Amino acid sequence: MLYLPCPKCNGELQIRVAKRGPKAGFEFYGCDNFPLCKFTAEKTNVVDLVKKEIFKKQIPTQDSKYWTREHLSKFSKKEIRFLASINDVSFNKQDDTNNIVDELLSLNDFELFEINFSKWCFLYEIRSDFFSGFSITHQSTSKIFSDKTKRYKVLDNKFEIGGEFKITKTKITLSFLDDYKVKNGSGNSVMLILDQDKSTAMAQIINPQVLNEENFKDFLLSI
Repeated sequence: MLYLPCPKCNGELQIRVAKRGPKAGFEFYGCDNFPLCKFTAEKTNVVDLVKKEIFKKQIPTQDSKYWTREHLSKFSKKEIRFLASINDVSFNKQDDTNNIVDELLSLNDFELFEINFSKWCFLYEIRSDFFSGFSITHQSTSKIFSDKTKRYKVLDNKFEIGGEFKITKTKITLSFLDDYKVKNGSGNSVMLILDQDKSTAMAQIINPQVLNEENFKDFLLSI
């Protein structure tokens, strides 16, 4: 659920319907502290408006150097809740800023282990129902990461190219083609079998309870 803090007070923007005037019947956003706060906004571009009004500094993204506890902890509760909302991180009104920062930082968590001398298994939890990939920073010292950028063609079960997986010494990026968007994927994980010799990544969406380091060989038989 999208959290839209009111730029003028500690309230939250809610959808309202104009009851009178030339725009009667049209929906708009109004502060839930009305009539104490009379801030309103049109439905179009409301997210961009809130971004501009709430964030007076650059908004950090998962692939930026500012995606750290030190930097995120400096944001106000209003800012950090809005940042969580636009990154599909759920929270409730009782959660303090530190808890929400923990959840935001966990967006960059992944599992990576070597299968043999040329193949690796990469696992990433899907948080959104409409998953189109990610771009994240990392601090892993695994030997698969180096100063040289490595690109892998993402393959589906029919061995058709569906996107690209790219890794550098500090960043990991997964992008799907437009017709390979993953729908209804929340709660699952995307698994990539990286073949360094062929520069390919076999992609599979799995339940995270299915695969681990002990049973992955049995599971691979079904690909």
